[in-house]
Amino acid sequence: MSNTLRDTQFAGFAKLLWEELLELRGRGYIDVANDMMDEEWNAEYRQIIARRAYDLVGHALENIDPNDLDRLSPDERVLKMPDLTEWPEEVQ
Repeated sequence: MSNTLRDTQFAGFAKLLWEELLELRGRGYIDVANDMMDEEWNAEYRQIIARRAYDLVGHALENIDPNDLDRLSPDERVLKMPDLTEWPEEVQ
């Protein structure tokens, strides 16, 4: 897969993740040089990334046709998956 496709196939997911990371502190930016960027903050950012990686994998599994696993290349399978435009509903 070309870098262009790798960079754009899940751009919606990347945008959603970035916006969520920016909003964590309600300041609209992530100041990694700030002394307040302690381990607790790092853990919160890592938790968001892990949660959204889980959501992306779930999205991929829901959108893959089992028949495609044998007949398509990995790149072709990825290209058939829709991007995420909104987060799935939270299940508690």
